[in-house]
Amino acid sequence: MNEKALKTLASRSEFKIRLEEEIGKNKEIIKNKTGEIDKISETISNIKLLGDKPEWDSLIPLGKRIYIPGKIVHTGEYFLEKKSYPYSYSVLTTLQKTIDILKEKKERNEEHLDRYLEIEKQLQERIEYLVGRDGDSDFPDNIVSDKGVAVRVGDVYEILEYEE
Repeated sequence: MNEKALKTLASRSEFKIRLEEEIGKNKEIIKNKTGEIDKISETISNIKLLGDKPEWDSLIPLGKRIYIPGKIVHTGEYFLEKKSYPYSYSVLTTLQKTIDILKEKKERNEEHLDRYLEIEKQLQERIEYLVGRDGDSDFPDNIVSDKGVAVRVGDVYEILEYEE
């Protein structure tokens, strides 16, 4: 083989290695986002449970060895930490407002997760095209990005941009 062909093969293999590294990073992000979504879902269910039953029987300590029966009553208010650069602050919110805020946070994380899953799919397709695969076409049916989508129509792609 001549030098040009060897250079091309070397650059393709380097590119494949980079793509595989990106897939590894992407999988780690997907794992973290999935964990965050699960934690938020669990928090929402716990808050709903606490809202359904705000009074809990308990033993209240009066000293080291003295306890009396009592009730703990939850007021239905929650402190939420708001993070903003460079300062963070806490806000006192109601039960329903807290659930709404957590649901919005969960939806944002699910949107991010969907983006990362799409990125992983596209990276896998790139590796398949570099290595070569069997099939009737060498090009994907569509290409998705945050700016728009390119949809395959016959032998050409139609580009559809998202409006902002």
